[in-house]
Amino acid sequence: MPELNQDYINALFEMVFSTINNAQITFTNDFLIEVKRMKLDGMSDEAIFEKIKTDFFTDEGKIQTLLNKSAYELYLAGKSVAQNTVWAELSQDKYYWQGEPGHKHCLTCKDRDGKTYPLQYWIDNGLPGGIGTLCSYRCCCDLIKKK
Repeated sequence: MPELNQDYINALFEMVFSTINNAQITFTNDFLIEVKRMKLDGMSDEAIFEKIKTDFFTDEGKIQTLLNKSAYELYLAGKSVAQNTVWAELSQDKYYWQGEPGHKHCLTCKDRDGKTYPLQYWIDNGLPGGIGTLCSYRCCCDLIKKK
């Protein structure tokens, strides 16, 4: 059984941090545009400060949303690494692809849902949470051992 490749792990986390960095850049740009819009609307500095405090720094504000999204991205990447590490140690029995109920699934996962193959097939063609799916590390699917 192949060992989980360190290059894969590094690339996965590089992709995650790039996604987080892009979200932070977008957030900053949106923030500056919002401040400019409020100034153009004639709002006083005090009113702008209060609006920013409310819109950005409350529990449901945009900063908390950004932090939650960043933490979730890291969680998904860690989950993918853990899943792939576990799968590298499993026997060559047959496993079926199970989509997580209630989640949106990419076309790859929709096509694979419920299908049963030996583990090596899934390793060769893409494990859940791997680069073999359109949703990549955001995958919420799993492989379940066929009884």
